[in-house]
Parts: sequence; C-alpha cells; structure tokens
Amino acid sequence: MSDVMIYGVECIPVEATTAALDYHVERKKRWMASRLGWALAYGGILSFLFLRPGTVW
Repeated sequence: MSDVMIYGVECIPVEATTAALDYHVERKKRWMASRLGWALAYGGILSFLFLRPGTVW
C-alpha cells in the first residue's frame, strides 16, 4: 500500500503526510500574503500622509 517510513515510524500514510504538509504550506502562504497586504496598506497610508506636498511639511 502507500505507507512510508518516517523517522523509524511505520505505517504512516503518504496521503496524510502530504495533506498536512500542503495545509501547512497553504497556511504559511496565506500568512505571508496577509503580512504583505498589511505592510502595503500601512506603507500606502503613511506615504499618502507624509509624502503629500503641503500636508505635513
């Protein structure tokens, strides 16, 4: 069948491990995307506030 040996533990289905890995990768990608989105949003707001001529200076 589709069993794999990981760290000396037998009978771990490949589907379960790949599903868990895919889930972890998707969570990491989603977390990175949300962090990037927040950074872009904050950067846009700050640049709009501070780099607009005649507003702060």
